[in-house]
Amino acid sequence: MDVQTNTVKNNAEPLLKTWYHNLRAQNIENARAIKKKIGDEVELEENQPYFLEFLLYDFRYHILLEQFDKAQVLLERIESFKPDINGKLTYYYHFFKGQYAYDQDHLDEALENYLKAENELMELNDEIELAEFHYKMGSVYFHLDYLTTGIQCANRAMKIFKQYDEFEKRVADCKVLLGACYKDLKMFDQGLEFYESAKVCYEKIEDHQHIRIVNVNTGRLLAKKGDSVKAIHFYELGLENVTEYRLPILFSLAEEYFKVGNISKGMFWLDKGKEIVAKTNNQIYNYEFSILEAEYLNTNDIKTVLEEAILYYVDQGLWEYVKNYGISLAELYEEIEDYKKASEYYRLSSQARKKVSLRGK
Repeated sequence: MDVQTNTVKNNAEPLLKTWYHNLRAQNIENARAIKKKIGDEVELEENQPYFLEFLLYDFRYHILLEQFDKAQVLLERIESFKPDINGKLTYYYHFFKGQYAYDQDHLDEALENYLKAENELMELNDEIELAEFHYKMGSVYFHLDYLTTGIQCANRAMKIFKQYDEFEKRVADCKVLLGACYKDLKMFDQGLEFYESAKVCYEKIEDHQHIRIVNVNTGRLLAKKGDSVKAIHFYELGLENVTEYRLPILFSLAEEYFKVGNISKGMFWLDKGKEIVAKTNNQIYNYEFSILEAEYLNTNDIKTVLEEAILYYVDQGLWEYVKNYGISLAELYEEIEDYKKASEYYRLSSQARKKVSLRGK
């Protein structure tokens, strides 16, 4: 190895290690500064050691920043080096690819990559990496409705993160995941305790983005509990100082205002959501808002709208939506004593539930 290669290795190794440490801690400002330092001080070319490791960490960096277009470009570049991926890089490749798939709502692909990463995990002998892995697996299991498994994973991750002061934010993240699991188990008091505890952590480190996320999640829990007034309060806290609205919270706010009979407020948030749908051509929420309008404003026959939406969800393989709306439509047909149609949609909902469940096998 020549002098130049030795210099690259000596400069790159500690910087890459520090960069990844901050990526795992989700310290975005530090991660951004260290990446700049790497760019200024290290000449990493394709034939240099650590180049592929840099690409993988950069992929993870853009996932953290939710810059998914840039992450996709990096993934395609990484794929071109696939024959050179070995050792610990195999773990990073599958683990980061799983995170990317998860953020794109491709849960099957996320789980598949996480399980491949697990085969390499013990080779790293890294306790923080183990905690990070448990947290990510817990998140997937939560979305697959394997709630007790999700709780087990979140608790394993939190137990490790608690041992390190610089990972206080990750402890809070685990508490949010636990709150979500208990919410879906309808263990509302436990869920609220975890959300409140997580919020205290985020306030301590002045993480305003995650404070808003906890407020929205608290709103979802209260909505599920049937307390629309309190749910609205927390949803609106979640919208404070945001630069752009997100469709799920606009949908939830509109729905809860309709439930309490405040039609004008409900229409206000529904219209905000429809404006974004028109700009982004988001077909999922196009149907979501159409269902909401039909249900509360009687703009169209609710059964017709649900049938059209379910056809779209089946075509797209969105089985969680098929499961939930299939039951709603079956109950509507049961109310008018059309038992043949009711049976058809109960059966479709049951089939969708099995498909959702099988993804976690």
